[in-house]
Amino acid sequence: MNPKSGRWLRRIVPVLYALSLGALPLAAVAGAAAAAPVPGSGGGSLPIYNPKLEHQWFYGQRLQGTGLTPAQAAQGYAQALRQAQGMTRSALSPQGLAPAGIPAATNTWQNLGPAPVTGTQDWSGSQPASGRVSSIALSGSTLYVGTAGGGVWSSANNGASWTPLTDGQPSLAMGAVAVDPNNSQVIYAGTGEAHESGDSFYGEGLLKSTDGGASWSVYGATYFAGSYIAAVVVNPLNSSDVYVAGNMGLYESTDAGSTWAKLGNWGSYWVTALVINPTNGYLYAAVMGNGIMESTDGGSTWTLLDNGVFSGLSFGNTALSIDAANPQILVASVAGTGAGGAVYETTDGGTNWTNLHAPAYFTGSYFYGSGGNQGWYDNTVAVDPANPSIIFAGGIGVAMTNNDGSSWSCVNCPNGLMPFHPDQHAMLFDSTGDLYVGNDGGIWEITAAGELSDLNTNLSTLQFYPGLSQEGN
Repeated sequence: MNPKSGRWLRRIVPVLYALSLGALPLAAVAGAAAAAPVPGSGGGSLPIYNPKLEHQWFYGQRLQGTGLTPAQAAQGYAQALRQAQGMTRSALSPQGLAPAGIPAATNTWQNLGPAPVTGTQDWSGSQPASGRVSSIALSGSTLYVGTAGGGVWSSANNGASWTPLTDGQPSLAMGAVAVDPNNSQVIYAGTGEAHESGDSFYGEGLLKSTDGGASWSVYGATYFAGSYIAAVVVNPLNSSDVYVAGNMGLYESTDAGSTWAKLGNWGSYWVTALVINPTNGYLYAAVMGNGIMESTDGGSTWTLLDNGVFSGLSFGNTALSIDAANPQILVASVAGTGAGGAVYETTDGGTNWTNLHAPAYFTGSYFYGSGGNQGWYDNTVAVDPANPSIIFAGGIGVAMTNNDGSSWSCVNCPNGLMPFHPDQHAMLFDSTGDLYVGNDGGIWEITAAGELSDLNTNLSTLQFYPGLSQEGN
């Protein structure tokens, strides 16, 4: 897709997805979602971006005339899926359907894709590209990705091959993936992708696996169904403490997901990022319209962190990264008024912050010479635990400093160091300084030695936008 026109499509055009078996009992809901006008379109012209109106329109396309809220529709979908999975194969065979959980008799299923696209993504150096990766997690040598429309996948060989883990679950729209640092068999996947785009689908709740992804259960549907989850954090000091952040605010479970309580007094503001100090359990939350908050008591009370450096800066979509080797170091990438690219660092746990004067990595002009700010959609940051002077900040492009902000370079610009896909959403360093990057084109690795690898291989997570194509001669 043309990267410039594609961004407007994300805002104003619903994505065409194939209906799964579980959606069949809700066909009336889908059928009732007649075309609705784009809010603020002025009779067809491009709208002024308004996240609230965008979400209202998104819901209206799918729920118009049903009287259902997004949460009710999500719960109905999950119930329909469970019902379908309990049907006998004989009842489904005339329709040629075979849901997950029903033993195969004579039918053999083969993955037909959509596999990564090759040779057509010029800004990716013509390397294979898959669908949007919204979250990355690493446990030992196993790599996990949460994708916008293809569920959770794992790789035990650093991306040489991937295995889908959640194909039978009620939602494939993933916002965050986390692995219990004390038990690699316990995986959490927050459904509902929190990137505020026209094809960011709300979720069905929090998925949890206790057997390494072989099976899953849905937790917290009462609180999270119909929501967008931006972060899932497991307390490394007590695995029973689990935190979930997103458009519904911030929630905590003290019993590994069975019950939940809301934290903070921020009203309806989104929590766009959450990190934890692994040595003392202190929490740091990025709250839209507020700023960066710290809790030293597990979320009971919160303090705004601002030594004056944030004065005049509105806090929109904000990303956080904490140095696992030295958790007094945190880095924030702030999107908001006046922030074409704003990276701030603290080396004392949040008491004092310094503007690292990053370039305008949120903007199209930084990446390909034209285009505006897209920090509301593209925003991620990572500090290298092996060398905290190395920081990567991702918007449309990726800016990198290896001297703590004294100078910056564009990593993936068309004429930059490494050609890979624009529109960054997730970054994760391993302990050796290798960096994993998730974006609209899938997942990539930049080694500590500066080598780039495309890890998309067999990731079948491509997303489709409505449009026309013409076969060449």
